[in-house]
Amino acid sequence: HKYNVNHAALAAKLDGQWYYLDNRASRLLRPSDVPFYQPIYALNEAQFSVFVKARPTLEAAARKTAPSQRPEHSG
Repeated sequence: HKYNVNHAALAAKLDGQWYYLDNRASRLLRPSDVPFYQPIYALNEAQFSVFVKARPTLEAAARKTAPSQRPEHSG
């Protein structure tokens, strides 16, 4: 790992491409810029996920919390 410290990062998808905002970077990052990033938790408007044992990549975490995987609400 380049820094090996906890920090704030936000993943956002635009036109099919993932971008990361990082409090230590002065520009938008792409997954290829930071393949060593591993999330501790991920959230969106529907759920919150904590990654303790298996630490997926940011892109895998983003897929896990994708709105399309939201449970349907009845009633």
